Amino acid sequence: MIDDTALWAWFVFDSGLPTQRAKVLLEAWQAEGLSLAAALDRVQAQAMRLGLTTGEAQLLGSGRAALRATPAPPPALTWRDELYPRGLRSLSLRVRPALLFYEGNPSHLTRPIIYLAPGPVSADREELVREVLSLLLGEDIVVGMFDSTPQAALAVEEAMAAEGELLIFARAGLAQRMVLESERNLVASGRALLLSPLPPKIPYQPGLEAVLHQVAWYASERVILSADSASPAPPGDWLMSRPVSGRSWRCAVL
Repeated sequence: MIDDTALWAWFVFDSGLPTQRAKVLLEAWQAEGLSLAAALDRVQAQAMRLGLTTGEAQLLGSGRAALRATPAPPPALTWRDELYPRGLRSLSLRVRPALLFYEGNPSHLTRPIIYLAPGPVSADREELVREVLSLLLGEDIVVGMFDSTPQAALAVEEAMAAEGELLIFARAGLAQRMVLESERNLVASGRALLLSPLPPKIPYQPGLEAVLHQVAWYASERVILSADSASPAPPGDWLMSRPVSGRSWRCAVL
């Protein structure tokens, strides 16, 4: 990894800089070929060249020492890591996660993610969703779903009785999320990955759902709409950001 993710987590969430300002600086330094660690080492001597105000330079210079006393966060991927989902790189800086905290095996992200978009599933439709899951699980993909949805419950249940790997997009920070025993077993066996762009201690907040849903969509290569209600449109320019050729599909409706 290019930078210590604990340093990234501190810089984005705990340094005292507004999160969006921190992300602007990270992107600018990346364009110059500077790692975060290298930039912070130059804060006092080259603040103006780094695009920092005097106040920001003082804040970062005095606050970085506090990082040593901060408990290490869960492991995370930064947007500079190779495993960071490429679809997220097309998101605007405002909503693009600087970090993705995870629990489980991040190598699952090397495979295409097929996302079961969330929504209510009736008893009549449940069997169809199970059939689709039985076809997907065990293939050279990872099946993604949004936390605490009918799709997630069905996928975990099916995975416990079959092969295949799951990706669960958490709706809270990983330290605040209630992990079911079945999910814990799948994570422990290397068959499930929990992923969250939120700081570990952030609890579930309904106001963040729209952003979290967008992250799940853009992290995925393909999406299956399996809910009973009318199929929601893909967010933003998601379809345009998926360059596939021939008859390859991007979004399917059950």
